Amino acid sequence: QKEYDEDGIRKIFSDSIFIKQLHVAKNYLYKLILKSLRNYHSEISPDAELKNILRDVEILYEKALYKQCRKLLSKVRKIAYQYEKHLQIMEIIKWEKKVINAEFHTGQLEKKLEKVFEEEHLILEKLKNTIDYWSLDSKINILIEKKGLPRNEQELEKFNKIIDTPLLKNEKQALSYQARIYFYDIYANYFYVNGDLKNDYKYTKKLLELIESEPEKISGEAHIYIDALHNYLIACNRIKKYDDFREALHKLRNITKNLFIGESEDALVRIFIFSHNMELKMYLNTGEFVKGIRLIADIEKGLERFKGKINRVHEIVFYYNIAYLFMGSGEYNKALFWLNKILNSTDVDIRLDILSFARILNLVIHYELGNNDILEYTVRSTYRFLYSRKRLYKFETILLNFIRKLPKSNTQVRLINSFADLKTELTGLSENIFEKRALEYLDLISWLESKINNTFYAEVIRNKST
Repeated sequence: QKEYDEDGIRKIFSDSIFIKQLHVAKNYLYKLILKSLRNYHSEISPDAELKNILRDVEILYEKALYKQCRKLLSKVRKIAYQYEKHLQIMEIIKWEKKVINAEFHTGQLEKKLEKVFEEEHLILEKLKNTIDYWSLDSKINILIEKKGLPRNEQELEKFNKIIDTPLLKNEKQALSYQARIYFYDIYANYFYVNGDLKNDYKYTKKLLELIESEPEKISGEAHIYIDALHNYLIACNRIKKYDDFREALHKLRNITKNLFIGESEDALVRIFIFSHNMELKMYLNTGEFVKGIRLIADIEKGLERFKGKINRVHEIVFYYNIAYLFMGSGEYNKALFWLNKILNSTDVDIRLDILSFARILNLVIHYELGNNDILEYTVRSTYRFLYSRKRLYKFETILLNFIRKLPKSNTQVRLINSFADLKTELTGLSENIFEKRALEYLDLISWLESKINNTFYAEVIRNKST
């Protein structure tokens, strides 16, 4: 069955004994499948290898084969330290203490255990340090994922409080490889939300270089490398380093050829999402809308292949970027088709920035289609949505008022003058860091220029990207 149908199973196996206790059979089958997968993937990653060896240590210990225990513990210790697996090192220390207690007399115990206790405290310190950095990194990422970019000083202050944490004053305080990864990621995100794109690029590059400097760790933590490449792609795109962008995109798409992650569905999903969304974003930034549209067929195949495995946030970003591509190429009905996948969504608490700009893009598309009869209603509903979430930028208020009055501009000259006035207002607002960042989601100034100069939107953006 491609889709589970229990009634169908009961019908087909109605004469079988097991069907009377189908829940027992299902549970038994589930455990067998997991056991088979566990054996099959037993050496797929350092984590899996460490767990298997520690399981062998436990078996040998129960049989009082302490010498063999020590051999395995020596082997597993090297692997754990190589990959900085602090939790597993704590588990190794636990077994070393048990073996020492079992093998040695009281007179010999003190000296041997003293060294183990010393190591245990050092590992605990590193473990706590890594957890502290992980907590800070999670806080800043959750803020971005839920709310998007800060729209005012009050929202920015939440990020400032995180960056003012004493642990972030000096990267030397990060005591492990993983802690340094979190340190760089925190600063890259912080500079991103502050609009400091050069420092954002600097820290995403530092993070990528750190990971690539220890290639042996990548295969065991492929998702960290994939995420680092994704963030670097975003940074390159923002400051128009397109040669660096293409090189990193090639690395991302070829990870499976260079690392043993072919069996990891999680890695394949991440590579699909990040590589395709970033390529779309590059085409949007360079005005190469036709190239972006050619990519949509592959995206639709990927969305179907990984259905149920793609985070809803990433789906919404795909829909928005595709709608924007069609809008930029003048295919407004197709743009509405993809945009409605967002506007009809019930997930109103994720990526408020995308949900908000989807409504602004919706207004632009209805204007382009000449849907003046529904434009006034759309303006009102958009205003209510933005106002209810306290998410109004100044440019949004200006745009909403402008579109409300547009049908009254019934001559070409008056219309062009109205566009020119709006462009002047928005250009002035772009000096404000919050407003400037917002206009990166939807290049309204270029759209206005295309109207004023009677040229293609894509052509205006292409000229600016060179």
